[in-house]
Amino acid sequence: PLRIYVISGGLADSILVNRGEFNMLVDSGNFEATDAFLKSLNVKKLNVVVVTRDYAGAVDGIYSLLSKYPVDELWENGVAPSSESLAGALAKAKGLNMAIKHPEMGDRWQFSGVEFTALNPPKQRLRGNPDIDAIVMKVSMGRFCALLLNPTVQERENALLSGGEDLKCGVVAYFKHGEGRPEPSVLMSNVAPLDVILSVGQNDLGLPKATTLTRLNIAGTRVWRTDERGTIRITNDGFSPYEIAGIMNLTKGNWTDYFGASVN
Repeated sequence: PLRIYVISGGLADSILVNRGEFNMLVDSGNFEATDAFLKSLNVKKLNVVVVTRDYAGAVDGIYSLLSKYPVDELWENGVAPSSESLAGALAKAKGLNMAIKHPEMGDRWQFSGVEFTALNPPKQRLRGNPDIDAIVMKVSMGRFCALLLNPTVQERENALLSGGEDLKCGVVAYFKHGEGRPEPSVLMSNVAPLDVILSVGQNDLGLPKATTLTRLNIAGTRVWRTDERGTIRITNDGFSPYEIAGIMNLTKGNWTDYFGASVN
């Protein structure tokens, strides 16, 4: 089956997409948390590492990750880095003669029967807020799909909706730790997911915002928070209803929540 793990790492992003021997890691802002989780699954190699944008919560653990794990390809958005963390990671990748790719809207890849579709960045990079040019992807297999929307900003919602891709997926990795927005999300209203995952940890920023949680509750969306349920795992075979679980302690098999949800 296809398994997607939203790894619990505080206010840091990291998502592992796995099927069989194929492993794609999307971001690693907290190397220690990512490394511990990969060890718990006995992952020894990463086929693809994606750096969605130049943000500490996405990139700070990438250099250490490239130093410890064999990686076939590094994907990044092609915008010149402004942080030492991203600059160092790119230099490390080049020093290892790693294949470096720059996904953009409309690109598609298939690995181990799983399709990855780039929804962002645009072909003409906007080069403003790092989030605007962030790599955003749809992950699909059979009747199942999930949106990895974590870095998306409200200014890009209409562009994603008008890109021609069917975005109605049952599972969404939500925007930026559940940030607050002055207006309801047009994208979320159109997608209407059954389950939303918030990657968040203890913070003094008030995340996730009460307005975000209220809007999701009104929409009838089930909310899974990594600060409450640990790493979140989604499992699907492409045909059956997907399964979603919060994993507080994977190594001891302590599953805190488990239920099936209908395929959208």
